[in-house]
Amino acid sequence: MFSYQFLYHYLYGIGIVFKSFTMSKKSILFLIVLFLTSFSLVLAQEKNNTAKSEKSLIVYGSDSCPHCIATKEFLDKKKVEYKFLDIDKDIEALKEMLDKLKKANISLSNIEIPVIDNNGVVFTNTANFQDFLDKLNKL
Repeated sequence: MFSYQFLYHYLYGIGIVFKSFTMSKKSILFLIVLFLTSFSLVLAQEKNNTAKSEKSLIVYGSDSCPHCIATKEFLDKKKVEYKFLDIDKDIEALKEMLDKLKKANISLSNIEIPVIDNNGVVFTNTANFQDFLDKLNKL
């Protein structure tokens, strides 16, 4: 069972309750509810901020690919944070890209790079590179 006396002495000790001021059980309960509500709101906000910071954009491509270079320049100009994985130099990045393309039901027969993974939404370079950049611009 919750001891109101314990809480009273604790609050008295940290200066919330003064000798000349006594708190009723309802007041103490109200303070507890207020504290817990505030605490849960702070935790929810921190969780939301963490989720926002975990958003990621991955660009799979090659350092020798003109469209990949143009894509990186475009994202840099827009100050978009992204991770570039060179599929020519990193076999694991290539495997990861192919797995994501399969899961997105994108044909592996004629892949055009760069391939973009925007938080699980995967798309590739299209025949019209400007359309591809327009799609990137909407992120």
